Amino acid sequence: MWRILLTAAWIVLAGCRATTEEKLMSLYSDPAFDAVTPGSFSDYPCSPEPADEDQIGILLAAPDTVSYMPGTPFANDTAFARVLVCGYYYLPMNTLNLDGDLVEKIVFVAVDAESNRSFTGTMAEESPEEPMPDPEPSDEEPPGPDELVSLPTPADEPIGGWFNPNLADILGLPEGAATYTVYAFLGPYRSNTVTIRVQPRGR
Repeated sequence: MWRILLTAAWIVLAGCRATTEEKLMSLYSDPAFDAVTPGSFSDYPCSPEPADEDQIGILLAAPDTVSYMPGTPFANDTAFARVLVCGYYYLPMNTLNLDGDLVEKIVFVAVDAESNRSFTGTMAEESPEEPMPDPEPSDEEPPGPDELVSLPTPADEPIGGWFNPNLADILGLPEGAATYTVYAFLGPYRSNTVTIRVQPRGR
């Protein structure tokens, strides 16, 4: 019996040790953010979930603390740290007459709690899009008039998705310890507010 109890205790301690080691290795107070690809448009376990699937608006989720290694950013990163925010939007398609082109027009704002300096930016791509290749030739007959069905999407119909910007990158946050109040908006729609503390590793 005592061997069973010792085995069970060892399993519990091993699980606790793994969790502790995971937190020590992570640069985030919530290690789930380690799996997030900066600049992606996918959902992750740490992405926000609306209380109501028909809820119109923008939702943000972020770790309480982000650590960085001074002078040693991630490979291929231009920013000093990965100050990640995971977000979800569900907005009318024609918000600001954007005709569905919404996610890269969402404006992000980070305000330094000490200096009150604000940083603003979007996820819009700076480089031009690559041209689409010409379609491959096909032997199929083109559809006849009776086969062409086009159902227009109402301008007020909501569309949604996810986004995961690195605020240090898109906002040009300066390297250094700071606490930021962060929110996002598009037209009349404003997100919840999150607070992120950025600090050098080891503090």
